[in-house]
This record gives sequence, C-alpha cells and structure tokens, in this order.
Amino acid sequence: MGDVDTEQLQLLHKIISKVIHDMKNPLSGISGFVQLIEKNTEDESILTYCSIIQESLVKFDGVCSEVTWATAPEPLRFTHEKVCLSEVVNETIQEFVDIMKSRSIEVVSSLEEDLYCFGDRINLLKAISKVIGNAKDALSEGGTIAVNLKNEGHQAVLTVSDDGPGIPGELEETLLKPFVSYGKKGSLGLGLSFVKNVIDAHKGTVSVEKDAEMGTNVIIHFPLAIKEELL
Repeated sequence: MGDVDTEQLQLLHKIISKVIHDMKNPLSGISGFVQLIEKNTEDESILTYCSIIQESLVKFDGVCSEVTWATAPEPLRFTHEKVCLSEVVNETIQEFVDIMKSRSIEVVSSLEEDLYCFGDRINLLKAISKVIGNAKDALSEGGTIAVNLKNEGHQAVLTVSDDGPGIPGELEETLLKPFVSYGKKGSLGLGLSFVKNVIDAHKGTVSVEKDAEMGTNVIIHFPLAIKEELL
C-alpha cells in the first residue's frame, strides 16, 4: 500500500509541476509587461493597478511553491553554501517595496551585518519572503512591519513583527503545522509549515508569538558559521 501511495504521490507531483510550469511562462510575460508599464507612466491610478497585478503574481508564485513542496514525494534537497543573512533579508525586503508602498505599509529594518550561516540561499529567501508576506497580509491597509536581525551569542536572531490584529494565543503552537491558517481566506495553510521545514533543515528554530500589545512576532534563530569556517 505504501508503494502505491508513493507512486500516486510521484504522479501527482509530476502533473502539478508540469501544470505550474506551463502557467508560469505566460505569467512571467505579464509581469515583464507590467514592469515596462510602470517604468513608462507616472499616472498614479495605472501604477496602483500595476501594483495590484504584481501582488497577485507574487501570491500565485507563493501558492505554486507551497503546492509543489507539499506534493513532493521526497524531502527538499538543500545546498550548503556560505550565506550572508543581512543580504538575504534585505533582498527579500526589496521584493515587497512597491507592494508595501501601494498599501501605505512602512517597513522598518535593523540588520546587523557580517552574520553568516551555511545553507541554501534560495530556500532561505523563499522562507523569509513567506514570513514578511504574512506580516503584510495581516495589515489590511497601513501599519508597520519591523524586521530586525542581530547576533545573540552563537546565533543570528531574525524577528519580523507587525502591528496588525494579532493571532489567538491558542494558535501559537499550531500555526507552524501544515494546513493551519488564520485570517487569510482561501489560504492552503502551508506557508509557515514550509518555513519551519526550511529552518529545521538549517538546524534553526522558528516560533510565532502574539505581541504583548498588538500584532504578531515571528522569531527565527539561525546557528552562525564559525569564523574559522569562513576563511
């Protein structure tokens, strides 16, 4: 029975991957044309529509990643390379600049430099992007997202906080499990479980906490690379 289930999962994964690949090609073209329009117009209404389109494309790409990961018959394979965490976090923040601006969301960041870990840069980008994207979705219009990266002992600590409505305390432990979501209509509930999978693979930890006053904090701990290993 287990073999049959594995074969079915492999077939499902293959079909889904093919469909997603075929859908992404025209959507990449749409994204390119939208960027071209943005560069050649100063009309605020057109720029607003362009931002909405780009945000929808980003969400679609996120869902594709979640579905592909969830149906994969084998665990994700991770590369092992030197990664500058401040560069990865800053690159992720830049992806959201236009979307945040269109929704009057302020992103305040404090990133300590020269913090390195060994891991998979691409999957770390995806994981951090999902965390910041969740913070954005928690803010209907306006608000602040704080992104902080600092060294604590032999660990780098990344904290992403929003001043949205927050989450019920009883969900703090379950939000990292697959198919659990809160406040997002139509969500598959796979985003934070993907984040946990990536961080676990990097021998780190991730937790979700309701802020004492308002909003939500997502806290990620990474083991830092030893200086001698970076030489």
